[in-house]
Amino acid sequence: MRWLAPHEYASKFPSGVQQYILITFLEFYLELVRFVLFRLEHDFKKEMDEVIRIEDEGGEPNAENFATGVVLPGQQVQGQQAVKQQEQTTRLQGAAKELGRVQKLFHGFVFYVSREVPVKHIDLLVQACGGRVATECTASVTHVVVDRPQLPTGMTHQPNVEYIQPQYVFDCLNARAVLPVHGYKMGDVLPPHISPFTVAINQNAEDARVIDETKKSHPKIVGYVPERVHQIRKFIDPSYSSVDPTGKIADLEHEYSDDEDHAPAPELDGGDDVALSDDELEDAKKLPEWKEEHVTEKAERSKMSAFKVKKQRELNLMNAPSSETVALRRQAKAKSVEDAKKAETRDVRLKRKIAEKDKQERATRKMQLQVARKKAARYYKMVNGVVEGNKKKEMILAAKAKRLAEGLSMVDAEGKTIVKPTRKNSKEGENKKKTANPYSKLPKWVR
Repeated sequence: MRWLAPHEYASKFPSGVQQYILITFLEFYLELVRFVLFRLEHDFKKEMDEVIRIEDEGGEPNAENFATGVVLPGQQVQGQQAVKQQEQTTRLQGAAKELGRVQKLFHGFVFYVSREVPVKHIDLLVQACGGRVATECTASVTHVVVDRPQLPTGMTHQPNVEYIQPQYVFDCLNARAVLPVHGYKMGDVLPPHISPFTVAINQNAEDARVIDETKKSHPKIVGYVPERVHQIRKFIDPSYSSVDPTGKIADLEHEYSDDEDHAPAPELDGGDDVALSDDELEDAKKLPEWKEEHVTEKAERSKMSAFKVKKQRELNLMNAPSSETVALRRQAKAKSVEDAKKAETRDVRLKRKIAEKDKQERATRKMQLQVARKKAARYYKMVNGVVEGNKKKEMILAAKAKRLAEGLSMVDAEGKTIVKPTRKNSKEGENKKKTANPYSKLPKWVR
């Protein structure tokens, strides 16, 4: 439910607004509401008359007619009803739990509302949340709601009283938690007010479900989570991380070692380094030519490192035993990398895990796309072959029909098409017979 409350006091009406147009629309909507209420009452009266008629005839008014519908088996219907009832029971239990939390939200707090704040709105919220609104600023008051930069005349600042702005009460209700008063005190710049209709502030399951359904009906709602929401969630749940709001990779939090199959290939150390010539450096800096895309499960070395490895193989240095200094340097480097991973904060570690997971998912999707492309190419080739073959057959049959229509060919008793010899064709045949084959005198294997 969205509740829009007007200002407590009438403000200066802008001169550019034409009030008679607003009044016209108001009169139209009043008549529209009267008509809707009349139709509802008329339909309800008609339905009640039908119920009374069925009861007088001795029938059951609540029985439904399934003559035109599909009747499901009894067990299946009972199972569906049981599932729906279980879901409804779970939702009711969750709603009752949240309602209990809200009813005790301001338990033990006494609010005093200054004269510039709408008293009836604050009074409704505070009493609904278990608090109490005092009519006078006495010693029992714990919070004073003020909507001005300074205290009113006649009020003194008490050390044990929190002087807050009205937004604090509404933000506590939306978050269903008593938020810290920092940022809501008198004269402070207020934090952004988060609408509970577009994002689940406290990550409640029922709120998230309702917001998801709302987004389906209103696709223009952006699923952006403001920074203020992350701060409130962090206050409610200290283990919350803005990097992983849903907690899908929380099980990766204490895993420091990476998967060796997908670990990046190490670059060459200084002890294994070899010098490259100018030509080799130029070749290494050249842009690679386009090749058919392929996906590798292991990360490849950089081009410079690949050139160095190639030269090492040419110089037969690949199997040379490493010196003790190089081995110690490698061990120290691996240990430093491991220590750096262990010293990572939770957010940094989650970011690294998410990046690795996204990289693996991208590689998997790329491989799946490549396989799908190959399958589509094979299917297109097969279909195209069939289509082209049919076109070729149609062209051949059309040419035969044309020759039959023109009398250039005929059909024998067996149904075969025979081309009639024409005068031009016979002369060409005679000329060909008279022309000697220049290759006839050559050996058969040469021909």
